[in-house]
Amino acid sequence: MKKKNKILLGSTSFLLPKSKSWEKFRNFNTVEFADYGNIHSILKNKNFCNFKIIVIFFEDLIFDKKNINKKLSFLLSNINKSLISSSSETIICYSDYYSKEIIRNSKVQNKLTEFNNSFKKKLYSLSTKNKNLSIIDLDIVFKIHGYNKIIDKRNWYLARCRLSEFGLDLLTEEIKKIIFRIKKPAAKVLILDCDNTIWGGVVGEEGTYGIKIGTDGEGSMFQDFQKEIIDLKNQGIILAISSKNNEKDVMEVFKNNDQMILQKKDISIFKINWKEKYINIREIAKELNLSLNSFVFWDDNPIERDKIKINLPEVRVIDVPNEVYNWIDLIKNNDVFAKSTITNEDKNKTKQYQSIAKFNEDKKNKENNNFLKNISLKPKIFKPNKSNIVRFSQMTIKTNQFNFRTIRMAESKVKKIFNSDEEFCFMCEAKDIYGDHGIIGLAIIKKIKKDIFFLDNYLLSCRILGRKIENWFIESVFQKLSKSGAKKMIIGFIPSNRNEIAEIFLKSLKLKKFTDKKILSTLNISKTEKLFFKDLSNFKFNGDKYYE
Repeated sequence: MKKKNKILLGSTSFLLPKSKSWEKFRNFNTVEFADYGNIHSILKNKNFCNFKIIVIFFEDLIFDKKNINKKLSFLLSNINKSLISSSSETIICYSDYYSKEIIRNSKVQNKLTEFNNSFKKKLYSLSTKNKNLSIIDLDIVFKIHGYNKIIDKRNWYLARCRLSEFGLDLLTEEIKKIIFRIKKPAAKVLILDCDNTIWGGVVGEEGTYGIKIGTDGEGSMFQDFQKEIIDLKNQGIILAISSKNNEKDVMEVFKNNDQMILQKKDISIFKINWKEKYINIREIAKELNLSLNSFVFWDDNPIERDKIKINLPEVRVIDVPNEVYNWIDLIKNNDVFAKSTITNEDKNKTKQYQSIAKFNEDKKNKENNNFLKNISLKPKIFKPNKSNIVRFSQMTIKTNQFNFRTIRMAESKVKKIFNSDEEFCFMCEAKDIYGDHGIIGLAIIKKIKKDIFFLDNYLLSCRILGRKIENWFIESVFQKLSKSGAKKMIIGFIPSNRNEIAEIFLKSLKLKKFTDKKILSTLNISKTEKLFFKDLSNFKFNGDKYYE
């Protein structure tokens, strides 16, 4: 049985905790409600919880118009303090629909509008700086279904609850979506069909220039859809094509149809053949060294979508609407693609994964050791600085397969490590004949005693695996610690359903189990954690043997 999320929840108005909506929500979560209107108690709460959820109706904040600006500043300050001091994920649900009526009829209309806009701007600014803060714009959801169904004046006058039962259902569903997105790693790869997906029509029948793609009519819808795909690619999402088609016909479109926004260079892997698509996707996953649960499948054909659902249940299949004009908003706002700060590594993802495919293809035909010695791999270990904070946080959040402890860190937590006397870290970057792979490794170390250290986490990007860099990097870490006087390195490992690769590597190190109870009591470890140690008193570095 899955462990339930522990949630602390507060709202500016009453949310009827005993309603059917929350009963359904409690099937997957334990929920502790704050007293009515007391959202600050949630923000200041220091007890452990997985999620802090705040529901804000702007109307409630401006009900008393005295010192509004001070109240809003105080709230933003408490939100910021909570993000810095707490490891909990914070979700803020926000609506300002009914406040607009108050503002419209108010003598201080301009001032209130200014306060509202400023508050929202600052709130979203906080979310871009803190990856543990998510914002739900309730008005986007409410508008779709109609406010007459959402707002219940009877509930307001009787219980100070602004929402109807239907509105509460929508609220809990939106919260569940965000929790699911946070708990489940964001998608990394978008698999696309060609005919009637990235262009209209069938290229084998209508030809390179007969397909629907362009600036007018139906063709403009496909073109706008391609623009959103490019936007995802620029955020670091890997694009691949799986199409039942003649390869020559498809490539002709990419080469010669000047209405195409998508270009051949934007696609990491093409699988254009008459095989079943689930076979192609398995091959793509193998070539990219990525697990299937990081894949998203987009195809106009419901039969093809069903085949993927049956044969590859790990892959997230988008149920595409029949009307193409609905695709733009669907792909733009889909929760499977996490929006975050874009790093240099993200910008170079397509080239990096194209190089992975080429690397794996070359590796098939050559003896491993000799092959590695001829790829001119140049790994480098270094201590990160403030410019690496975003990438540091991003690696802890996105890396799943080669991750010893799978501990996620917001940027605020990373900053604390950088300012700590007891914790420090190393990063690893690499280049070879296949390209510049950027920052691909991270080791976090905690000082226990003068000569004893704890490997708080060790992780590598899966795209670099197969080059023995995991061996080189950890040996380089051991070497640096040994030179600084370390005698023993304790290594922690928390098994998950995705980090089997990391566990196999750990076993290859042939470490001894760590059982010192005195030191164990000083470590913050879980019951499922496995502990080992490496004797560094006479350590000899052998990492370069792979690349001589």
